[in-house]
Amino acid sequence: RRFEDTFTGYVARQRLARAKSMLQRTALSVDTIAKRAGFTDGAHLRKQLQRFEGTTPSEVRDRRKPNKAAG
Repeated sequence: RRFEDTFTGYVARQRLARAKSMLQRTALSVDTIAKRAGFTDGAHLRKQLQRFEGTTPSEVRDRRKPNKAAG
């Protein structure tokens, strides 16, 4: 309560942050990213992204910052 969150919620947000970062920085598969971020599989990651962020892995990847050399 002190942090206005549950431990489970905190862990889920940390895992999502790591997964989103990997989606934006790498070309790894969603399943690989999910496992590295602590999710059971890609389907679980997709479900959690939709639940907490209202987005999909594809949409996160589409928000990548453009490469300075390409612009």
